[in-house]
Amino acid sequence: MIDAQGFADVMCYSHGWNNDFPTAKARYESFFRGLSDMQAAHPVSLPDGFNPLIIGIFWPSTILLWPDERTPDIAASGAAPSPEEVEEVMELLDPETQSLLHSKLTAGDP
Repeated sequence: MIDAQGFADVMCYSHGWNNDFPTAKARYESFFRGLSDMQAAHPVSLPDGFNPLIIGIFWPSTILLWPDERTPDIAASGAAPSPEEVEEVMELLDPETQSLLHSKLTAGDP
């Protein structure tokens, strides 16, 4: 079906989770506004035939809470992870990725 519509590329975006539909929609709109502004400020030539199908994924996790539940604390809340939490995640990575991540985190580059 995608081929029949002439789409050359499929791009999937996911806003994250723990949002309601209006929040997710606003985040997608903000993302694409920013992308459009960036393209206007820094024009880039797109390949011939570029005709993307853009898919936004939304899951209504805030709606699915039981009345006695609360939303989880997530990294985006502004709280920095503890050294133990960082180490726990690092242990899940292969040695090469650990080394690369460590060098990026300690280089001071944005």
